[in-house]
Amino acid sequence: DLDQNLDRAQNKTEAASGQGSDNQGMPFSDVGPEGDYLKAKQQIQLLKAERETLAKDLRPNHPKILKLNDEITKQDKLIQLFRADALEKLKTRRESIGKQMENLQANIKEWEAKALDLSQRLAQFNRIKGKVDRLKTLYDRLTTNLKDIDVSQVTGSEDQVSIMEMATPPISVRPGLIKSLLIGFGIGALAGLAILILLDRIDDRMASFSEFQHHFSENILGQIPKEKTKGKVDLLQPDDARHVFAESYRNIRSSIFFMPYDGPRPKSFLVTSAVPSEGKSTLSANLAITMALSGARTLLIDCDLRRGALRETFGISSKIGFSEVLKQEVNWREVVVPTAYETLFVLPRGKTLSQPSEHLLRESTEALLKEMYQHYDYIIIDSSPVLAADDTTSLAPKIDATIFVVRLSYTSARLTKKALELLYGRQVNIPGVILNFVDTSLPEYYYYQYSEYYSTPTSVPDGEAVAPVRRQRPKPIETT
Repeated sequence: DLDQNLDRAQNKTEAASGQGSDNQGMPFSDVGPEGDYLKAKQQIQLLKAERETLAKDLRPNHPKILKLNDEITKQDKLIQLFRADALEKLKTRRESIGKQMENLQANIKEWEAKALDLSQRLAQFNRIKGKVDRLKTLYDRLTTNLKDIDVSQVTGSEDQVSIMEMATPPISVRPGLIKSLLIGFGIGALAGLAILILLDRIDDRMASFSEFQHHFSENILGQIPKEKTKGKVDLLQPDDARHVFAESYRNIRSSIFFMPYDGPRPKSFLVTSAVPSEGKSTLSANLAITMALSGARTLLIDCDLRRGALRETFGISSKIGFSEVLKQEVNWREVVVPTAYETLFVLPRGKTLSQPSEHLLRESTEALLKEMYQHYDYIIIDSSPVLAADDTTSLAPKIDATIFVVRLSYTSARLTKKALELLYGRQVNIPGVILNFVDTSLPEYYYYQYSEYYSTPTSVPDGEAVAPVRRQRPKPIETT
């Protein structure tokens, strides 16, 4: 349609002029039939608008309206004339462009033919060049053979052999037994040393506090010694005989209580690790017990919604818990379970949740945590490992502080670094790291032997036997 083409041409012209570019090559110009046509069209639109405005107050036979009708009629006639001229001009321009396209197509075909011919000539040149190279190589070989033949003719046709030394019967040479053993021992020692060096380079597990400091600069909140026991480690008791083990948790509690903070002191702590089996769940339970033994009202939440085991640890019979709270099927107060420790309460995992991160990212979870803060002094949250699932990185930004657990002689520095980078990338507050399963027999942990001094009773008379303190697990608490 002519009107649509002219309107589009005008818009392109206005856009080009607005960007500071010239209008060469544009299909529309302000002069000529197209420009006159558009100007007449705009004029008639203005006249019609003016007539509609006057028609609201004047009658159709009013002189002003009649005058506007005459002008509109004149503009219609001009539009018809300009339209015919514009169509003729557009037709001429289209024919000109068509001829230019035909010439360009002919040039393209001509250059394509030249390019094809050049490619064929280049391929032929490469074949001839390869043949020349092969012939040159053959010529050089024949020239060398010819020189060898000339040398043999000069020296004579008969072979001349001179005996330098009389041959002796062959004797098998075998090294002595001692020499063989020494050679074998040396080769074995070198091979073993090479294997040890290779394993040391591949194995980047950290075995001690100093090795951890070599890889990381994070603050150390405390170190938990390795317990020599089969199976799971028993929970702490108020009068626990494992003095060094219990004292390590008290040190961690003191570190948390007295650590300097820029803002308000944290009330909620999320405990996590890089990979499974680093002892974070046992550490969470014992840390919560240590908090409760100081008189603080403490809530322990099992947020490992896939493989959490705090329900079995505390002997809780109820099978509903935090999963049902996140799904808003039950109020959190109804599933919080008291324990054998007076100020410690546990919110078990509940049923397995297939996609916990979707629930943890909701605003209702943050509101739930704020409501819990009003009822407890401290909240300890046992979460899943960072590299095992996205649950921890979804929940940790909502928690005041995150405690990262590293099991010595187990987790590699590479995986620990990756997990910490994921947490830092989510703007997680990590006040420090706890080293778990510390081998106190290493030389750098010699000071642990002094702690045993305070665990020895001093009020028992000499010669009397001291009855050992039997550790008992908390009794299971029946819940409904």
